[in-house]
Amino acid sequence: MAVSSRTLQRRCNDVLGKSPLAYFQDLRVEHAQTLLHGSGLDLDAIAAELGYVDGATLRTLLRQRLGRGVRDLRADLR
Repeated sequence: MAVSSRTLQRRCNDVLGKSPLAYFQDLRVEHAQTLLHGSGLDLDAIAAELGYVDGATLRTLLRQRLGRGVRDLRADLR
């Protein structure tokens, strides 16, 4: 992108109101929700699809961002 990491962070914060990391985590949470609802994949497979090493990291991120666990998110389907 031909800018320093600090400049990128400032510009993302100005435009999006959040850091690049927070933005990409939000995208991952949205994709995880889609996969939780639409696929029969287990959490470890979804985590791998999103680039995480294991499901525990994704589980923690979902709880932090949404305030709900995986079981609650899947229960919305029923």
